[in-house]
Amino acid sequence: MDMIYTDENCIEQGYLYKASIDIDIGDTNDFEIKTSLKNNILRDSCIVYIEDTEFGGIIKRITVDTDTGYIYYGGYTWRGILSKKIIAPTAGTDYLETNGYVSDIIVMLLTRNGLQDIFEVEPCQIVIPTYKFNRYITLLDGIVTLLAGINKKLVIRYNNGKINLSCEDIVDYSDNIELSSDNNITFKITKRHDFLNHLICLGSGELKNRQVVHLYCDEEGNISNNQTYTGMDEIEEIYDYSNCESLDELTTKGKEEFVKRRTQAKMSVNVEDNINLDIGDVVYAYDAITETEIKREIKQKVVQIENGTTKISYKVGDE
Repeated sequence: MDMIYTDENCIEQGYLYKASIDIDIGDTNDFEIKTSLKNNILRDSCIVYIEDTEFGGIIKRITVDTDTGYIYYGGYTWRGILSKKIIAPTAGTDYLETNGYVSDIIVMLLTRNGLQDIFEVEPCQIVIPTYKFNRYITLLDGIVTLLAGINKKLVIRYNNGKINLSCEDIVDYSDNIELSSDNNITFKITKRHDFLNHLICLGSGELKNRQVVHLYCDEEGNISNNQTYTGMDEIEEIYDYSNCESLDELTTKGKEEFVKRRTQAKMSVNVEDNINLDIGDVVYAYDAITETEIKREIKQKVVQIENGTTKISYKVGDE
């Protein structure tokens, strides 16, 4: 993969050579480019990208190390730019509510955040009858959550000087791709039995009048009010949500928090660039040694380019 760079006016200048490139998509959503001081060709607000992929961003950080003779360029990826914008309710309202075609809703969100000239949105004619965004959620999380509700994923590509956003079907590769050592794909699986299984949710009120909801999960990860694990197998944590308005809200928010905190197994996968997965796709991995099976959603994609060789790593869960 060849990375192109522009000048401060986003005019293409050529390809980056003799540089180490590390791009994180889905976690920190940033990138770093390391090269010799003699190869100092980038400036603040230059854009770097690999055509027709999500791999790229805008230079906003430059570090010079005269001791080692290297210069480091960094900044946010396109997904990172979206993560640094907030969906705020309109003045005088509790929530931002909307409806209409999915692509029109995304355009509206971009316009509210002043990004309509930077991103372009592919038409999506799925109609959302009504949708209420969480208060002060990031623009990235708002779009991803909106699309997840219709079983879609956010796909970002840089094409012809524009950052293209599209909503596409989530692909479940578990039926036709098995990630295992037998097919020369390396991976790391952590099998856990020390995961959270009892969340005590504390709502509004004081002392004996405080709202309390107990949530439990079973071996399959189902969350309910029924306890499965006891004694030494029970692992408890507290969720403090003192400004909730009702027990129903406390239960709903508690379940969301439970999902964030809890994971039964972790997996990271290292592959070459012959397999292209997107954030949101589903993969399956099996480890014969521990007899561990994992079917999980791709949460992070790390791209490393060194001396013309590209390595792509995928991670699921919160590892």
